[in-house]
Amino acid sequence: MFGFTLVNPPIRRDTKVKYERRENANGSHYYRFSFYDSKIKKQTHLTKAEVRKRFGRDIVDEDDARECLKLLAAKVESEKIRVQRRLEWQDKYYSFAKLADLYEEKQKKKAPNSWQNNCFYLRHYVLFFFLQKQKINLLDLWADHFEKFTTWLETAQKIRGKGVIAYASKNHAIKALNTFLDHLEAERAITFSQRCPAFPEYLLYSRTIDDVVLPQEMEQIYEELKSRGFRTEAIFYRFLYFSGMRFNEAAAISVGDLFQGVIASEFLKNKLNAYNIDYFGYIVADGQLGKVDVFGRVTRSPFKGRKKIEEKYNRVLPIIDKILWNDLVDVAGEVHENMRRDQTPRDCLLFRSINDSTSTVRLMEAYRSRKLKWRPWHCLRHSRATYLIGQTSDAMLARIWLGQSSPRTLEKYNHLYQAITRAAKATATSGGTLNLKRVD
Repeated sequence: MFGFTLVNPPIRRDTKVKYERRENANGSHYYRFSFYDSKIKKQTHLTKAEVRKRFGRDIVDEDDARECLKLLAAKVESEKIRVQRRLEWQDKYYSFAKLADLYEEKQKKKAPNSWQNNCFYLRHYVLFFFLQKQKINLLDLWADHFEKFTTWLETAQKIRGKGVIAYASKNHAIKALNTFLDHLEAERAITFSQRCPAFPEYLLYSRTIDDVVLPQEMEQIYEELKSRGFRTEAIFYRFLYFSGMRFNEAAAISVGDLFQGVIASEFLKNKLNAYNIDYFGYIVADGQLGKVDVFGRVTRSPFKGRKKIEEKYNRVLPIIDKILWNDLVDVAGEVHENMRRDQTPRDCLLFRSINDSTSTVRLMEAYRSRKLKWRPWHCLRHSRATYLIGQTSDAMLARIWLGQSSPRTLEKYNHLYQAITRAAKATATSGGTLNLKRVD
């Protein structure tokens, strides 16, 4: 049993930074730091890896911990000031603050799964630009500055961290602007109907060969995770690679979603037969992970881009890898064996111990150990899309498999597959030699 001792050092209370002494299983101890993250509105702990990265070592001495705490408190305070400065328009334009609050209330009802994104980009980018940078308090003049807004977004910095926001984030900001204008028009605050044009789609989600996990790389990372004792992460990694699911979608898969036998959908079954794609079983998923209550009961939220969970939005995913199927069967048996009476098979998550932060650190360590270029979980989805489109050229099959609604996005993966093929051909004959070997 791990123990800890709370410490209340003499720092400003509103920074909400503290450390605590924790004991390892072997009786040694270390200090863990936590702070209040105003972005996600909860207390956040630095992992051991994050402490080492920030301070260059584990902190085991209390005097050392106090010094490190001062540095962390200063960092948190500076970020807090930075955010406050970005929201100065709230104190200068009270009517806009009220309009933004009303917009937020409406967004919660209209878009329960995406309202936080819209409100974040509205407050930190849209209102920041028009009210604080341009000082345009007259709504009727906003349309004259749409071009300036998109130009500014080209170099707009991230709120936290360094670097320019991605094109997807730029378009999120433009979407927030346009939905805010829709809100103002509904409230009769404006009468014009102009909307700010988004960035072209070809600029969004651009992918390169570096975003694709090759089969041999997948096998190496799978074996590395297993050898380190991270069996769940290893199976989860392999599952994402072959399913193409997003992290939160895969985290919601339960014993009750796993099936063996012939897929009931005649359309999908015929598609798979047409391309000689064999499968050992399949998954039926209806949403992504929502909440798990204290009794272990699971609720799910709609897939990305869907407003609610409905049978017509269900995704059927064939399990085409024998190793993965056997892994899933083993895990399902272990989980089902521990199912309580007040639970259903749908409450028995296959990957309940998967954690976005901890599991990502373990994945990074596996990549580092194998001396491979780090690729996050989401690259596994890009990889499946690339191979699926490249090998079948069937956009409809890919859209069913991946739950992807945009044909243009899928077309990019076809170009990416061709690029991988060209690179493979170039490697095979590089240096004027034939790089082929006999195999046993």
